[in-house]
Amino acid sequence: QSQYNMLKGIVPTVPTYDSSDDISGSFIAKKKSGQKQQGQVVNKVPENPEEYVFQPYLDILSEYRVVVYYMNGSYHVSGVYKKLGSNASMTSITSGEIYNVCTNIAIAAIKELGYGASGVDVAISKTEVSESVGSVLSGIGKLSGKITRGKIEGNVYFLEANTMPSVSNPMILHDLVKSIKSNIK
Repeated sequence: QSQYNMLKGIVPTVPTYDSSDDISGSFIAKKKSGQKQQGQVVNKVPENPEEYVFQPYLDILSEYRVVVYYMNGSYHVSGVYKKLGSNASMTSITSGEIYNVCTNIAIAAIKELGYGASGVDVAISKTEVSESVGSVLSGIGKLSGKITRGKIEGNVYFLEANTMPSVSNPMILHDLVKSIKSNIK
């Protein structure tokens, strides 16, 4: 919830609430201290609601992990990865509109949050939620949470930024080390 509060208006975000009563329609309850979707429930109020945050449920078409780090006075992206079911199963994206949009959202989020390294999750969803304000600059132009050019159609949302950028994934670790070596001055 603190990330949402800090990034509202900076990047396209999903509204986050303390109670499901604030959401009309389907919702997801996410455990505040949860990892890897542990404890998440859809359209149910958990036994200990004070341990959860509530968001409108997104019908996610695709999800991406962007690994960003700060080095030598600037932010670098070591990779954009399309999730293929689990956090361990990913494919690398190296160019195109999705790459540009995900990169710009991730860098804007990390700058605002003040993280030195992060794995940023970005989703493309069929669902449009009302507070997805915030815009990012891609190589194509200004976007306001919605992509309708090229082969992509859907709403883009920042989901979360983790301070552990998935280095347990061998592909991500390899790309991160390679990127850091190339940016050593």
